[in-house]
Amino acid sequence: MDNVEAGSKNEGLSAASVLREGKATQSKLVEFLNKPGTVELIATVALIVCGIIVGTAVEGLDFIDALYLTVQYMTTIGYGDIVPQNNGTRLFLAFYVIGCLVLLARYMGSFVSNVNDKLVGKVTTTLSSGSLGESCMSSPAKKSLATSSVLFLAMILFGMIFYGAAEACSCSFGVSAVSGCDDTNYDTCVASGGVTKDYVQTFYMSVITLTTVGLGDYVPESRVGRWMSVFWMLIGTAICATWVGSLTSFFFDRDQASKKKEVAPRTKDLFRSMDGDLDGYLQKAEHHLFLLTLNGVLTAEMLQKLEEDYAKLSSGQAGVSYEKLAPELSGVSA
Repeated sequence: MDNVEAGSKNEGLSAASVLREGKATQSKLVEFLNKPGTVELIATVALIVCGIIVGTAVEGLDFIDALYLTVQYMTTIGYGDIVPQNNGTRLFLAFYVIGCLVLLARYMGSFVSNVNDKLVGKVTTTLSSGSLGESCMSSPAKKSLATSSVLFLAMILFGMIFYGAAEACSCSFGVSAVSGCDDTNYDTCVASGGVTKDYVQTFYMSVITLTTVGLGDYVPESRVGRWMSVFWMLIGTAICATWVGSLTSFFFDRDQASKKKEVAPRTKDLFRSMDGDLDGYLQKAEHHLFLLTLNGVLTAEMLQKLEEDYAKLSSGQAGVSYEKLAPELSGVSA
């Protein structure tokens, strides 16, 4: 009787519930820290504050220049228009930049994970509906790509127009001030050696900045320009990353639709190849493999490798035990 009850319990245990089981025991603090973006936000604020303190206290920069320079480091733009003047700051920056790269890696890891989750979600949603085979031009990926493209273009155009108008000619200020420059008006600014920009140059500067290439040949010069650049660079680089993610999702949809179209004419043959006992019905595992293959998630090569691995592990027996699989799972916690 006990064995029957144990068997009933095991039958109600799904693979999904096993994977979710570990999350239930997390403490509230761990749950808080594991919330998307929490650790990144704390680290970002700490690095910004630290960068401002060093820039103002050690390098003698005013607040806006220190903040402007810190955001350059954080976004990896690195114009090079303002650089450290003593070895103490250079040593600090060597470790500070490494910290920024660690934070960037954390952001990128979360970003890639989110993109992967979305792609997996697309497949999961469409396994039963079959919508993955529809034109990628009608998928949500197109809307996401269109939205992010408009936002990215808007940030580029904003930079082009704002800096083209606000910094047509600038005498700059602080450590980058142009000696003897007169910014009374545009003509006096140009005549006295001020830094000029036209709209082609500010368009170029916007693209180079927001893609974090940051060549540094054209940079924000005025006080208002640097204040604006703090928000423009942070928001613009984030939108650029989102745009790249949307492109990834769009191309994924397109490729998956193409794979499904290739398989579609052979659907019946694929069904028969999955029907192990040839009774016209697919068992649970056969059903899963059929839909995954139909939707382009599994390829013929992957299926062949799975068949070879199973044949090797089963050694002619009716199935594969956990003990047989254990060496394959050596990198996974029991």
